[in-house]
Amino acid sequence: MTEACQKAISLLGRPVHDRELAAWLAVLGGRIERDEYYASLEASSGGVELVFNEAPWVVPVYADPSELMLVGVHFTASDGAAFHASKRGRLHIGCSPDDAVRTLGPPTRQGDAPSPVLLPSAQPWLEWRSKTSVLRIEVNRNRVTLATISLPRREGAKPGELPIYDFRVS
Repeated sequence: MTEACQKAISLLGRPVHDRELAAWLAVLGGRIERDEYYASLEASSGGVELVFNEAPWVVPVYADPSELMLVGVHFTASDGAAFHASKRGRLHIGCSPDDAVRTLGPPTRQGDAPSPVLLPSAQPWLEWRSKTSVLRIEVNRNRVTLATISLPRREGAKPGELPIYDFRVS
């Protein structure tokens, strides 16, 4: 796994004032753009976008309901930088979905329609889920165009029921 990918996974679910997350935000540059209960930050160098939700969407107990917490990281750079690397291979924006399956094994889920988690214009996607994170890739013309690491969504949550994420404090 790449350093950026490992960093993203280690910071999922943390509030923006967390010292380690704040340090990473300073390195990435850019400014957090807020929209109601959601916010995002596009790295000033491009290729990485962070997604935040307010605390009630992420954890069942919180002190400040307007506090933003990191829930996902989109990797969009097409400069060949890997979003995942292991002994089995390196994956980067522009690789084929077959490369991803060879490297990561069979996906946990996949779909041919737009993803409800990603942008409305999302392409077919493949997803690998662990207990603490989800790696989802979006495919266009047999090439990975977007990779997202996020908190897993809570299974069985009713519409409108908060929190929507399955975040386990370790």
